[in-house]
Amino acid sequence: MSLLSFLFSDKRKEADSIIDSVGDTCDKLFTSDEERKEMQVKLERLSALNKSTFVAGGRSAILYAVALVFMYQAIGRDVLGIIYGFEHLPPPALDVTKYVGHIFTLLMGA
Repeated sequence: MSLLSFLFSDKRKEADSIIDSVGDTCDKLFTSDEERKEMQVKLERLSALNKSTFVAGGRSAILYAVALVFMYQAIGRDVLGIIYGFEHLPPPALDVTKYVGHIFTLLMGA
């Protein structure tokens, strides 16, 4: 299989059917919340062990990006404001106080 045929082949339907069947099977096998959570952890671990760097590191990369943006907005921007003056800074991209709970929930993996 060539790289172009691999990249441009339509595998979405096949992937959707596999995901649906795995989800249905897991719902039938695991009835309690603890069992479902344990299965979810195992499936996430399976995706982390993928040969593809993009698949294995995708979630980590997103979490690191969110953490960097949050750290800049919460700390870095204030430090730059102290050094250069707050009047020279552009307006904040997001309201940190509004998103703090959501960001910590995301970073803690809940």
